[in-house]
Formats: sequence, C-alpha cells, structure tokens
Amino acid sequence: MGKLTAGNVGRLVMLEKEIENLILEYLSYMPGYFWKNQSVGVYDSVRKQFRKSHNKFHVNGVSDILGCLPGGRLVGIEVKTKKGRATANQKAFMEKIGNCGALPFIARSVEDVKEQLEELKERNKIDRAAALLGIRKP
Repeated sequence: MGKLTAGNVGRLVMLEKEIENLILEYLSYMPGYFWKNQSVGVYDSVRKQFRKSHNKFHVNGVSDILGCLPGGRLVGIEVKTKKGRATANQKAFMEKIGNCGALPFIARSVEDVKEQLEELKERNKIDRAAALLGIRKP
C-alpha cells in the first residue's frame, strides 16, 4: 500500500502506480496485448523544470495503459486513485480514441477493468447476434 504519512495514518491508501501494476498483472493473463505507456516528461536539472516536446506530433494526455484486444480493438486505460480525476488532456485523448472505435475508460481498480472488458464482451455478443439476424445498428 502507499507511503505512510501523517495524513494517511490509520488509512490504507493505494498509490496510482500500485493500482496500475495490479491492473497490468491482471491484463497479462488476458487475451490481447497490453503495455504501460511511459509518458513521464524529461526533467532538466539545470533549469529545474520539465522539458517541453517540440515535436508537433507529440500527444499530451495519453492513457497510462494501452492495449489491443483480439480483433484489433484499441483499449486506453487511465488509472486513477479513488479521489483522482482525469486532466483535460486525458479526457480529450479518451474522447478522440473513443470516437475512432477504441475502448477508453478510467480504472480505479482491477475490478473496474474486469467490468469494462466484460461489458465489451457482452456488447460484442449482442452485435454478432444482431448481425446474424440481419439487424443493423441505428
């Protein structure tokens, strides 16, 4: 569990990194391919600040965990603690990939990931059944 500080004595606090590692461990047993997206900036110790990317194709807010499900569907998982909130850049990234057919979501636990993947599995079953019956989506 997270670091013990004066502010969290008597509480069990899990850090975002710990939640992320538990999710990655869970996903390592699932079909598909998942990885941790390293999006930490480079710290300039001389200037005492993080360097900004000058690459026009750099994207801010990329999800913590990315993956590809069997069949090619992209998954973007933004990991947060119970109280953590997505930044504007993270929300924008999730919206953009969602509009392209990906499955973006915020996860605060392994259970959240299980639920999202199970919901997707059920939706896919319904979509396949509808396709077999010749029913089109609106």
